[in-house]
Amino acid sequence: LLQETTYVMSKLDIPSSASGQDDLYSELVSSLPDSLTRVDNLAQTSLVNVYTPLLPPILSKQDIITCLQKFKRVCDGLEQKLACITLLTDYVVSAITYPTMVDIFTLPLSIFTLDTSNRSKKFIMEIVSREWGTLFKAITSTLPVTRPRKEAMESALTFLRRMVSLLHLFDQSLSDLLHSSVSNNCFWSFGLQTVDGREAPVKLGSRENIKVKKCDIKIKK
Repeated sequence: LLQETTYVMSKLDIPSSASGQDDLYSELVSSLPDSLTRVDNLAQTSLVNVYTPLLPPILSKQDIITCLQKFKRVCDGLEQKLACITLLTDYVVSAITYPTMVDIFTLPLSIFTLDTSNRSKKFIMEIVSREWGTLFKAITSTLPVTRPRKEAMESALTFLRRMVSLLHLFDQSLSDLLHSSVSNNCFWSFGLQTVDGREAPVKLGSRENIKVKKCDIKIKK
């Protein structure tokens, strides 16, 4: 920058003294930390606003539907199923909210490019919602030994909240498909809030505490 400034000054016949160059250099050096901080803040802000899908953008709509229909047979445990449907949901939400990024390698045969009425988006989101509901029912009704860890459910809750937030900006009717009474009961059974931030009813909390106390008594005996 100092060299360019000197070159411009010489072209414009502006007198350039050594002291002037020293002052300019000193000013650049003194402002460097502040400039680096501003650049870093701008970079962080840009990265926060970029949503990158977890899966590579090479899957078609039919690929995703097939995966949603068959992942329960491929994955053994409930935690594996939870991880798989998380990846698939992330891909679908990416395709809805950021189609240029997800469909970058599949254009013009993109998933939702021609879906101007959102019918295709709603159709596949209903499949996603249905599979989440089935998984939540399985988690709620299964034995404690085979249930996912609480940490896994906390991660699922954080993930679903982010997906709902992204979809809400696009179409609230689509974001509403990612939380239901089934998901509420499932998260409450782990002592967590619902996707929309509601605490468990007092009666449900009391019932869960009674179950825990009974188990403790049996173990002590």
